[in-house]
Parts: sequence; C-alpha cells; structure tokens
Amino acid sequence: MVIPINSKESLAFGIANANSLAARPNFELAFNTLQNTVINRLNREIEKLNDQPVNDIDAFLLLQQKRLNRVLPFVQTYQNNNDSNRIRAAAILDKLDVLDLDVLLADATHFDATLAETNLFASEFLPVEGSAIGIFALDGFDQIARDGLGINAYASYADDAARLAAIESARTRVQAALDIANVNGETAFDFRQHTERDIIKLDAQIKATRAAKRAEKAVEIEKLRQQYAQTLNAISLAFEVAQARSEALGKGLLASRAPKPGTILSLFT
Repeated sequence: MVIPINSKESLAFGIANANSLAARPNFELAFNTLQNTVINRLNREIEKLNDQPVNDIDAFLLLQQKRLNRVLPFVQTYQNNNDSNRIRAAAILDKLDVLDLDVLLADATHFDATLAETNLFASEFLPVEGSAIGIFALDGFDQIARDGLGINAYASYADDAARLAAIESARTRVQAALDIANVNGETAFDFRQHTERDIIKLDAQIKATRAAKRAEKAVEIEKLRQQYAQTLNAISLAFEVAQARSEALGKGLLASRAPKPGTILSLFT
C-alpha cells in the first residue's frame, strides 16, 4: 500500500524524523556503554577510598591501646599474688601470737606443732614481680619462703626469753614485709584504675576517629557520585541539544529546497 504524500514539507519532515529516530538507538547503545564504564570507574574509586589505611593518629591510638591491654594482665597477676601473700602473712602473725602463748604455758608439744604449721605457711609465699607495672620495692616474702622464719624447736632454746626473742624477730620480719606488700598493693590498685581509665579513653578516641574517618569517606564518595552523575547528565543533555538542532536543521533544509530533477523527491512534485 502506498501512503500518499500531501506536500514536500510533510515528506521532508518525515525524512527528518526518520533520521532522528534512527540516531536515537545508536545514542542509547553508546550512552549505556559509557554509563557502564563510568559506573565501573566510580566503583573503583570508592573501593580505593574504602581501602585506605588508618591515618597516623589512629595507628598511634591503636598502638597505645594494645600496649595498655598487654600490661593489664600483669597488674592482675601481681594483685592476685600480692593479695595471697598479704593474707598468708596475716595468718602467720596470728600463729606467732599462738607461739607466744605456748611459751608462756610451757607447752613444748603444741609449740613445735604450731611452728611446723607456721613454717609450712611461710614456705608457700608466691613470687611477685612488679617491674612491668613500675613497682620495684621488694617485700621480702620470697626470702622468708626460702630461709624460713628463723624459729627453731622448743627444746633448742635455753630459756623462754630466747624463745620469745626468736618469735619477735620473726614477727618483725613478717610485719615489715607485710607493710611493704600493703603499699605495693595500693600502688598496683591505683595503677590498674589508671590503666583501665586510659583504655576506656583510648577506646572512645579510636571510635570517634573511625567515625570521623567514615564520615569523611562518605562525603568523598558522595562527591564522586555527584561528579560522575553530572558527567552523564551533561552527555545526555548534549545529545538532546544536538538532536534537537539536527532535527531543526534537517527539516529546514529539506523544507526550503526544491528537489533536484531525477531524485526520489522529484517524483512527488
């Protein structure tokens, strides 16, 4: 079936429109290819931003956090052993009081039995090492555990005065060690509290730093997305403008010129 052509203008417009319609699929294909390329490039830029290592201050905070967390177990061990020694020393002081009473009662059998228990208690003092947390004062419990209390059996002394003097000497040594252990215990407690506070502060700083870094990355990513979106929009807009100009130009040229003899258009004139 032949579609009648009413005029040169309608034919010109039809040809111009056909050219425009033919150009659009080509543009859509090229635009989709370009769009995929831009999106892939954008994804690579985003991955690059996300893979960036922590900054220097963040790394320093992490190092401080690890150092304090390594120290904390030493504090705990020191406190546990020191507390055990202090309890043991208090028990020994009580037994020394019992030995005093045995001397006053002249109870040699009970004296020797109590002395054996006391020496066993004294041999089980735990070693404490406080240099890792800044405690260097030696309490002397390790020496007592190694050498004993210095009290001999009841019958080894010439009189009660010698027995009581030996007990008092042991009491002085144990009490002196306990006094140092008490001071060291307070120092360890303060050190632990200070360390735990520092860890909490560092945790908060690290979280804040990371949150700020994530926010900065989010801003950068959003900027990249806007830039690439603007690029695509500019390309799309440029095509539309060029297409509109092309349509207007084609219609104007075809509508204003008479067809040359021998061309297809001359058949309709």
